[in-house]
Amino acid sequence: MTINELRARKAKAWDDCKNYLDAHRKDGILSSEDEAVYNKMLETVDNLDKEIARAEDAAERDAAMAAPTSSPIVSAPGKTESGRSSEEYKKAFNTYLKTRKASNAMQEDTNSEGGYLVPTEFEKVLYQARDAADPIFKLAGKITLGAKEKQVPYVSSEGVATLIAEEGAYGLTDDAIGQVVFRAYKFGRIIKVSDELIADSAFPLSNYLAESLGRSIGKCEAGYFWTGTGSSQPQGVITAGTVAVTTASTSAITADEIIDLYYSCPEEYRENAVFVFNNATVAKIRQLKDGAGHYLWAPGGNGYPDTLLGKPLYTSGNIPVIAASAKVGVFGDIGACYKIADREGLEFKVLNELYAGNGQVGFRGMVRSDGKGILAGNIKVLQMHA
Repeated sequence: MTINELRARKAKAWDDCKNYLDAHRKDGILSSEDEAVYNKMLETVDNLDKEIARAEDAAERDAAMAAPTSSPIVSAPGKTESGRSSEEYKKAFNTYLKTRKASNAMQEDTNSEGGYLVPTEFEKVLYQARDAADPIFKLAGKITLGAKEKQVPYVSSEGVATLIAEEGAYGLTDDAIGQVVFRAYKFGRIIKVSDELIADSAFPLSNYLAESLGRSIGKCEAGYFWTGTGSSQPQGVITAGTVAVTTASTSAITADEIIDLYYSCPEEYRENAVFVFNNATVAKIRQLKDGAGHYLWAPGGNGYPDTLLGKPLYTSGNIPVIAASAKVGVFGDIGACYKIADREGLEFKVLNELYAGNGQVGFRGMVRSDGKGILAGNIKVLQMHA
């Protein structure tokens, strides 16, 4: 079945869900039996979502496999890549992974803890895997740290322009400039790999390590980038944002409350704003209608996300679920109002002896990152009643 056929099936399945809900609601309420049927129908929509994602991923992989196996020479004659981008460094690093012996080519790229900086290609694979772990990496703005700390200035409020009469005096109001300090917090782990697997020439050790480190680091970082306190750890989006709407119920969200959340965001930040909730919360929001009887939620398609009130809707397992006092969702221009700062250079070390008694080698990878709100008051938070 083609991707377009799957998308058509998803659209029909969602129409079936809406029609069933309209037909079986009595006084605005579903019976427990009807709700079970409805949830099963929603599960079909979710499964089609996953199948579409798998089909799109397969199409991307097919395209990559069909790509040319060599690249044209575009640099000037005699010009070669240097440092961690060079082929020499890549070969030396792969030899280091297999034999645990570092060549002279790697000696210049060490850190204070004795680890080596990884080749540019390895770092790229790791960050791709990390960024796929949670939508925060796609939604947030990005900053590169060249040191352990960086002060980032931003305009916290703008001066005011006025109507000026002929030959009248111009008013003078300055922009207010604020500063946010980003720090390089450490995130990392150790992966143990057997001697036999390392010795297997067919095993793609470098890609395996990069992808595994990337996924696990991404899952860890994302939790802090959503709900971190900002004290000795990154500040999360929800922590930095402003509670704009508190629900009337401890266990339910109404359509009016979602609409209030939408309009609580300043108009200039609504253009690129998105909603983010936990997947379990979205399952409840899908049932909501506005005063005209239109569903707030609509399925995405052609590579676009689902929408809520016409704005992109993303889900993250790091957003709290519905519970008393929980901050269960955000709406705002996260890219403009929240930044993730990554320090240049992923650090890596082989622990050759630590696990040798078990016939294993440890590989320790570590990145330095931070996350903080800038103009985060424009990110609006939905909180459940206490």
